[in-house]
Amino acid sequence: MGSWRRRNHLNESDKLLKKDFDKYEIIVPLGDIHLGYGTVNMVKVQKVIEFIKENNAKWIGMGDLIDNTPPIHRYFDMKNVTMTPQEQVINIVNLLKPIKDNCLGLLYGNHEIRSIEYKTGYDPIIQMEEMLGLEKRGLGSQTFFNINAGVCKYSVFATHGSTRGIFFSTRKGYKINKLLSLHNLAIADLYLMGHLHDTEWTTANYLVGEKEISTSYFVMTGAFVEYFGSYGERYGYNPVETGCNVIFLGKKRKRIIIERLV
Repeated sequence: MGSWRRRNHLNESDKLLKKDFDKYEIIVPLGDIHLGYGTVNMVKVQKVIEFIKENNAKWIGMGDLIDNTPPIHRYFDMKNVTMTPQEQVINIVNLLKPIKDNCLGLLYGNHEIRSIEYKTGYDPIIQMEEMLGLEKRGLGSQTFFNINAGVCKYSVFATHGSTRGIFFSTRKGYKINKLLSLHNLAIADLYLMGHLHDTEWTTANYLVGEKEISTSYFVMTGAFVEYFGSYGERYGYNPVETGCNVIFLGKKRKRIIIERLV
């Protein structure tokens, strides 16, 4: 198994300068924005959207784009409600419209699924897909797809993910184990998982032949809910820095580089 890596522990040689961007296909996993919740860092969200637009990067919605917590839900937080679920959908669509043509699809997060669980007859993801005019629809909560980057082909498995238990779901080791367990669901070069509200990543090596080894990359895709004043502080979650990663896929030779975007 590969070592557990933090972005700020990478070698300087692993960092990419903007002049090198054209050598890579750029992918941004964007999720856990929780638009409509009071402590969302919208400055960082806007920076990510601007990056995608300026660099013509592809992106995938990793779920929980909106907060979508109804008053009858046990986690409803009146103090931090800034808009209704319908207003959340309208506002997130307006934010994403400038980059809709670069979208690889939208995954359901547990917050979007709440509308379905409560049998409201309303599906926020379907409405977002229709309002954005997306070609790729109906991804569900997990998806497997291939990306062609120059002469290279990469397999990607993406899921919003899930955790159970306040204590365990916020501990770093638990998150890493959940991330690595995605290999039990699919075989891929790159694994993306939301829900964990973290931006750590790691690698794992697997035997694929008698003397052949393959390396897979596992990425937590981040979040934008600031800790203080949030449900995270109230329930004693471990604080994490908001933001997300950007992934560079080599076009001339198979190479994956992960950098902190914001």
